[in-house]
Order: sequence, then structure tokens, then C-alpha cells
Amino acid sequence: MANEVQLQEGHPVDENIRPIKVGGKTTAIETAQSGDGAKITGNLDVIGQISGNGMSISASEIIDNAITLAADNDITLTAGGEIILDAGGDIVLDAYGQQIFFKDGVGGTTHGHIDVATSSTLKIRTTTNYDLLLQSAGTGDITLDAGEKIILDSATGEFEMHGGGTTAKFADMYAGMILGYRSVGLNESHASKSLTTSFVVPTDEFGVTFIVPPSGNVEISIQVWFGAGSSGQSLVGSLSSDNNTDGYTQYGGNQYDELIYQTPARNFYGPAIHSWVLTGLTAGDSNTIYAAFKTGATGGTPKLYWGGTLSGRYPDFIMKATALPATIAT
Repeated sequence: MANEVQLQEGHPVDENIRPIKVGGKTTAIETAQSGDGAKITGNLDVIGQISGNGMSISASEIIDNAITLAADNDITLTAGGEIILDAGGDIVLDAYGQQIFFKDGVGGTTHGHIDVATSSTLKIRTTTNYDLLLQSAGTGDITLDAGEKIILDSATGEFEMHGGGTTAKFADMYAGMILGYRSVGLNESHASKSLTTSFVVPTDEFGVTFIVPPSGNVEISIQVWFGAGSSGQSLVGSLSSDNNTDGYTQYGGNQYDELIYQTPARNFYGPAIHSWVLTGLTAGDSNTIYAAFKTGATGGTPKLYWGGTLSGRYPDFIMKATALPATIAT
């Protein structure tokens, strides 16, 4: 004889969820009238598809509180809903395609993704023209703790530090930084160059290479030993965009042709120390600039001297580029 199926204690179906009995025994299924829900006590093992109200889990099994999908199947939540991951243990994102994408709900536009394609690098990327913001709310800190180097790579060469707002309060953080440095004659045999009445770069080494800082302003400074000769001739300095081999090419115009010594005493010897201020350069550009020199007359053989391996010889020729702030008082 077939087992009788009845609702608990013979109650009619209404808005209350009550267990279904079969042959007088309570089953794991509880139900109510249409629209008021149902309940399963115990495990639910589904072979096939669960679907309804925009939710579809295809070819899946729900076993031991886990949802396992067969290959090539998705879990999709319709607009307006939320997915909350609240795990008592870890949350593991394991992407076989090695990319985890972040999209918005308008057209599914990708704003960024996590790239785990290589075993040694975790890449968090934004798509073209999107910014990446790491923000700590309230009084929270953001800590970068690297086992080795911390690399800051700006395509424009610009870096800003803000203090509680959007205004760059430390935009001149480069100011005072030595951007490039050249020393010629360091523990080398001493050398010299006779001056003429035309500008010349004494050697190809008399130059400095640097990356323009965010301010676009740079100071170029030199030191070299000058001998005015037996007639006491003048010394004039200039900047060149080409080296000795290619020949002097005036850099930036006549304003960089500057007098360093004006007819000193005969047989004068002393350090020539001089600086030029360059403004309006393009941040991030790589520049190489050379120092050039001339004299007012060649009588008495005025010369430049540098280097030496023996005591009492000449100081090195030094040329350096130093970052300046964005605002220069004049």
C-alpha cells in the first residue's frame, strides 16, 4: 500500500512553512503556499540545474557547503543584486586564465585587472586613461614594505606629495637633488687645453647628462683650474649641445655666454667656478650639455688645467646638474 503524503498534523496549506510527512514520518522538506517559500533540512544534492528569478547554476553540485561548477559554466547575478563573500577562513581567487577583471555595470567596461600570468610578479593594472587610487580612510596608514627595492617609475618624470588635500605641497621634492655629475682627471695624468678666441669644448668628457626634474629648472655648475698666461687674459664660459668631436654648438642663446675672469694679473692661476641657470625645460627629457670656453686674446698662452696623480697637481674638472625649485626669485 502506498504511503500517505500529508502536511504536518493535517494542517491546510497556508503562509506557514510546515514539514511534509510520508507514512507518518517527517521528511526533510518543509513547504508553504505558493509565494511563501520552502525549506530543506539536511544536504541538497542536485544533479542538473537550479534556476529561477534570474539565478542559474548549471551542471553543478552543492556538496558540503560548496558550490562546484562543471567546466565552462558561469555564475551570473542580475543587476541590482549583491554578492557577499563572508568566509570564516580564507577567500581564494584562482583564475585559470591568469587574469582577474574589475568591471562596472554600464556596458561591462573593464577598469582594471589583476595579472597573475607570471610566477614572480603580481600586477595590478588599470585600463588606458584610468587612475589607480590606494586610499586609507580615517586615520589608517598605507605601508609599503618591500623585501628589496621600492621602484617608482613615472613616464613623465613627475612626482607629487600632498599634505591633506589635492594641492601639491611638496612638488619641489627634487629641488637640490644632483641629477648628473662628471669628474674628469680623478687620479689621472694631468692635462691642459690652450684657449682660443672662439668657444671650444676642451674634450668630449666636458659634459653632463641628466633627466629634467618636474620643475623644469636646472643649475649647471663647473669647476676647472685656469691659467691666465703671461699676459693675463680673460676667461669666458658657455654651454654647448655638442661635444668636442662634433664641434661647439651654442646652447640656448647668448645669455649663456658669460664672463668668468676679466683680465686678471699676469701669470694668474686659480679655480674657475661658475654656474648657469636653465629654465623652462621639459620634465622627463634626457639632456646632455657640454661646457665650452674661450679667451679674449691668446697672448701669453692662457690655458685650462685639470687632473693629476701627483701631489700638488690640478683639481679635477667637475660638472654637475642640480634640480631647482619651480619658483625662482629674480
